[in-house]
Amino acid sequence: MRLDPGTTKNREGRVFYFSAQLRELLEGQRKFADRLQREKGMIVPHVFFHLVEMKDGTLGKKSGAPIAACGFYHAWCRARLAAGCPAGIPHDLRRTAIRNMVRAGIPERVAMKLSGHKTRSVFDRYNVVSDGDLRDASRRLGHTGGHTSQAAAVFGNANPQKWETANGAERAAKSERSAVSQAGCRGPRR
Repeated sequence: MRLDPGTTKNREGRVFYFSAQLRELLEGQRKFADRLQREKGMIVPHVFFHLVEMKDGTLGKKSGAPIAACGFYHAWCRARLAAGCPAGIPHDLRRTAIRNMVRAGIPERVAMKLSGHKTRSVFDRYNVVSDGDLRDASRRLGHTGGHTSQAAAVFGNANPQKWETANGAERAAKSERSAVSQAGCRGPRR
């Protein structure tokens, strides 16, 4: 799907490739639209529209009409109640989509491009870290002996003597901060 420049919130165009599920959903909607066009002799320019089928199988008067914004909202309310999630707004789906992309291993830069986020700070507001994420990170570290990569655990890059030069500057900075705090200096206000 191509979103032309000027039609998105950040005014930039982007391309979003269909998944098999999304393609199937849209093809089903197209079949409904074709049926409406055949049976009612009308053009259906919308992807989502009213489809009212009467008991006798004929299409109702409202069929083919666009769904108003309040119609989407009411459908959202019914769906979340049926799912057992009484609180929430449609925008929550954006956060869920971003979390799902990141958790699925999609690079964050690609997820930002798909979601239309231009800045890292706004993207990070949507990519919320949960307790489950922290537990998962802890579990992963446990599998590597506390190192951030399997390579460090396997190839022995965990030698503390090799860390001495890399961490020396960091330790010196910590020592200086400790001395300043013991002297009662709090440093500049932020």
